[in-house]
Amino acid sequence: MSITFDTKYPTALKNATWQAKKSFKDKTKSKTKTGLGEALSAAEKAWGAIDFNELIAGKQNLTGKSLAVQQAGKKKAQEYFDGPVMRQAIASLEAAASMAKTTGKNAYLSTTAAKAATALSGALLTQARLLHDIKLDDFQAEMATMALHVGQWERQHTEALRSMDTLRDRLNRSKDKETWEQSNVGTVIENAVKITKDLSDETGDKHWSETNEKWRQLQTAYTAADRRVKSLTGSRVADEIDTFTDLVQNTLGGLWS
Repeated sequence: MSITFDTKYPTALKNATWQAKKSFKDKTKSKTKTGLGEALSAAEKAWGAIDFNELIAGKQNLTGKSLAVQQAGKKKAQEYFDGPVMRQAIASLEAAASMAKTTGKNAYLSTTAAKAATALSGALLTQARLLHDIKLDDFQAEMATMALHVGQWERQHTEALRSMDTLRDRLNRSKDKETWEQSNVGTVIENAVKITKDLSDETGDKHWSETNEKWRQLQTAYTAADRRVKSLTGSRVADEIDTFTDLVQNTLGGLWS
């Protein structure tokens, strides 16, 4: 689960509450000095050291950020969750629970104090489980929407590659101005540049950055080729189209595999 519990340390688990359960004799006899009070104070201190904001996605300003930033935010939260502050808090609660269980069996304690110690044992373990059961689900939820967008862009990029494959074959078959002008190659390339830029920005993946650069290079080449095709005549048009389709294969060929 995410953090849905009250992060304020329960008064019932504090040393002061435990001391109030003990009778005057419990506090004065050496055989009833169990060390539970110190263990409870240690558990409270360890709980107080936790910065729960580190474990809450809504506190990390991740909404609307790239998938790469969101993934880094979740990694940071996971590292905090696995780190020394959380481990110390859980260990202190479990140690206090063990101490409370032992204290509850102390025959020299008053009945009221013994029952209170036994109840404390269970309550302390429950408090420790609250920490154990944190799953950082809210971070996953933040990432899910952006991951959906990335999936859509990846599919759009695949379609762009297929379109370029089809257009290249068409241009190779009919190397004339009419086919060139009807091919819509420039629009396909422009869309692919935008899609791969979005993928690069959102994922931080070097692959998409390099792919975007290939499409940009092809876009520059197309702009130049388009000017030449429109100004040339006869066989020189076919030669220019040949040169461009070869460039398409050389630039994007590896992306089809």
